[in-house]
Amino acid sequence: MAPTISHPSDISSILPAAVLAGALDTAEAAIAIVSLPARRFVFANAAFDALGGGKRDFACDAIDNAVAEALLSGQSARIARFHAPASADPEAVWEGEVTNAGQDGATRLLLLCIRNVTHTVRAERALARSEEALLRTNSKLRETLDSITDGVLVMDQHWRVALVSTRAAAIIGIPAEKLMGGIVWELFPGGIGTRFDAGYREAVATGVPVHFEEYLPAPLDMWLECHCYPTADGLTVYFRNVSARRLAEESARENTAILRAISNTSDDVMFAKDRQGRMRFANPATLALIGRSLADVLGKTDAELLNDPKAAAAVMHNDQLVMNSGESAEYEELVPMPDGTDKVWLSRKIPYLDDQGAVIGLLGVSREITQRARKEQDLEAQSMRKDEFLAMLAHELRNPLAPIMHGAQMLDKVAGTEERVRGISRIITRQASHMAALVDDLLDVSRLQRGMVTLDRAPTDINAVLAHAIEQVRALADARHHGLQVTLAPGGAQVFGDRTRLIQAVANILVNAVNFTPPGGRLALHAARIDAHTLQIDITDNGVGIDATLLPQVFDLFTQSARSLDRTMGGLGLGLPLVRSIVQLHDGHVTARSGGIGQGSTFTIMLPLMEATSPADAAAPSAAAVAPPVRPPQRPGILIVDDNADAADSLADWLMSTGRQATSVHDVTRAMALASQMLPGTLILDIGLPGMDGYALAQWVRRQPGLENATLIALSGYGQQVDRDRGMAAGFDHYLVKPAELAQLETILNGQ
Repeated sequence: MAPTISHPSDISSILPAAVLAGALDTAEAAIAIVSLPARRFVFANAAFDALGGGKRDFACDAIDNAVAEALLSGQSARIARFHAPASADPEAVWEGEVTNAGQDGATRLLLLCIRNVTHTVRAERALARSEEALLRTNSKLRETLDSITDGVLVMDQHWRVALVSTRAAAIIGIPAEKLMGGIVWELFPGGIGTRFDAGYREAVATGVPVHFEEYLPAPLDMWLECHCYPTADGLTVYFRNVSARRLAEESARENTAILRAISNTSDDVMFAKDRQGRMRFANPATLALIGRSLADVLGKTDAELLNDPKAAAAVMHNDQLVMNSGESAEYEELVPMPDGTDKVWLSRKIPYLDDQGAVIGLLGVSREITQRARKEQDLEAQSMRKDEFLAMLAHELRNPLAPIMHGAQMLDKVAGTEERVRGISRIITRQASHMAALVDDLLDVSRLQRGMVTLDRAPTDINAVLAHAIEQVRALADARHHGLQVTLAPGGAQVFGDRTRLIQAVANILVNAVNFTPPGGRLALHAARIDAHTLQIDITDNGVGIDATLLPQVFDLFTQSARSLDRTMGGLGLGLPLVRSIVQLHDGHVTARSGGIGQGSTFTIMLPLMEATSPADAAAPSAAAVAPPVRPPQRPGILIVDDNADAADSLADWLMSTGRQATSVHDVTRAMALASQMLPGTLILDIGLPGMDGYALAQWVRRQPGLENATLIALSGYGQQVDRDRGMAAGFDHYLVKPAELAQLETILNGQ
C-alpha cells in the first residue's frame, strides 16, 4: 500500500522549492516521495497521480517489493515492469527505481521514479520476433544448403568465406568453423594460378556464370566440378567431388584403348548388335571374314549380311534368346562363308544393359571350331558305332548260345535213338564253332590294333588262296542261291604273304558279298595282274550296295550299315577292318566302290607281286543252286518261329522230349499259314525275324480269330528294358532273353 502525505508543507524543509517546481512538477515520469517508517506519501506529482487513476495508494506488488528491498539493503532498488490497470492505457508497461532521498532523525525518505516503457517493450518484442524469424530463416537456409548434394561456398567481394555448407566442409575435409571468415586464397593457396583462380575471377568480372572441372592438388588431391554464380556481394560456388567419375572415365578410356587393340589384332570375330539385331560394331577380323567394310556392315542384320537365310535365322534366334533372357550363353553356329564353304563357330553372346538395367543389345565373340566340331562328330560317330557293335556282339553271342543250351539240357533228358543224339551234337558243334569264329575275329582285331600280329610270310600262289576262300563261302552262297563267277589270275601269280591271313581277307569280303546280296543274286571274283608288279583282285556283287555317306568309313572298326531288327546279315562289323589291316600288312591296299543303295558294290584288293608269270586263262566253276530245307511241322500245340533254324529246331526237340507237341518254322510267311491252320495254344516268337519282326507278328496273331487268347512268348537276343516294354505293348505275355533257361520256359508252360 502506498503511503499518504498528511502535511504537504513538510517537504519544504527537505528539498528547495525551485527543485520541486522545475524537476518534479514538469517531469513526464511518475515521481513520489515516501516517508518511513510511517510509509506516507510526502509528495506525488501529476504523472504519479495519473498512474493510480487519482489514487496514490493503489496496490502494486512491483513498487512494494522495490521499497522493501531498498529498506533492507539501504541501496537503490529496481521497480520491475508492471501494468497499471487504473491508468489511461491499461496495456502500458511501467518500470522505475526506488532511491534513498535522505533521513531526518528517525524519518527516512524514499524517492520513487517510475517511467512509461511501453514503446521500449514493444520495440524489444518486435526485435525479438525479427531475431526469431531470422533464426528460422537461417535454419531453413542451412537445411536447404545441407540438403544439396553439392557443396556450397559463399564469398564476399574480398574473397572472404561468408557461408559454407555442411556438405562443402565434408567434401573439402575442413571443419566449417575453420573456413568461415577465411580468405579463400589463404585457405587454399594451391588454387592460385589454376582454373579455380581464373574461373572465380572471370565470373566476378563478367557477371556471367562459369562452369569448369579442375584438379585441386595436395593436400586435397581431388577433381572438383564447379558452377560459379556471381552476386552483388561476391561469388557463390556450387561444387562436387568428381574424382571417382574422372578415374572411371580415364579407366574406361584405357579399357577402350586396350579392347580396341585386342579386337583389332584378334583372329576371333568380335561384334556388337542392338536390340533389333542390327550391327553396331565389328572388328577387322569380322570385316575380313565377310569381305565388307565397316560402313557397309553397321546398321545391318544377319539376314542382310549372310547369304543363307536359314543360317541367318538360326543366328538371330540365338541372339534373341540371349537378349530376352538377359543371360549369357554359348552356341555352336553353322555359318556360310563368302567362298561357299560352311564353317562352325563357337559364339559366346553376352547381353549389355542401359543405366536402368534394360537389355539394349549384345556383345559377341566367335571362334571357328570347324575342325574341332568335325573331330567331335567323328568321336560321337565312333562311340555310336562302338555301342552298336556291343549290341550286335550281345545279339550274335546269344543266338548260338540258345541252341547250345537247348541241346545240352536235352541230352540230359533224351532217351531216343543214337541218330537223335548225333543231331543234337551237330547243333552244338555248329553253334560253338560260330561262337569261336566270333571270338577269333575279336581277338584278331585286338591284335591287329595293337600291332601284335606276326605274319608267316612265304611265296604264295594267289589262285590257291582264292580257291580256298571260295570253298569257305561256297555252302553259304549255294544256300542263298547265288551265282558265283570266278576268274583266277591267268597263269597264276605269286605274292610274298601269309597264306592263312590272305584267305581270311578274301573270305571276309566274299562273306559280306553273300550276306548283303538278296537270294538269287550274282557275285563275281576276278583276279589279274595290272602290271609286272601289282595284282588286282575285284569282288563284285549286285546286292544292297553302300550308301555314299558310309563309304569313307566302311573299313573303320565297328562300322555297319543301318541296323535292322531281323539281323539277316549278322556279323559284328569286324570283317572289313580285318581285311584292311591284313592287306596293309602285305604292303597292299583295299578300296570299296558302290553306286549307292541297291546298286551293288565292288571291293578291290591291290597286292605287290613277287615276280612276273606267264598269263594263262583259268575258269572258275559256277555256284549250284541248293534250296535250303524247311523243317516240316510235326504236331500242333506250340508253334516256334525263329529264323535261326538250329535255335528253333533244338527248342522244338526239347519241348517234344518233355511230352509236348511242338512245331518249328523259320520264316514269317510259313509261320502265319501254320498258325491259322493249327491255332496253337502257345507261340514262341523271335523278335529279329526277316520281313516282319516279332512285334508285328504278335500283333497279327492277336487279331486272328481263335488266336486272340493264345499265350505269346518272346524269345530274343534283344534284352534291354525298352525291348521288353515294346514287347509287352505288342501283346506278348512273357519276354525271355536268349539263351533262356529251359526251366524258366517250362515253368511258364506249366502255368498255362
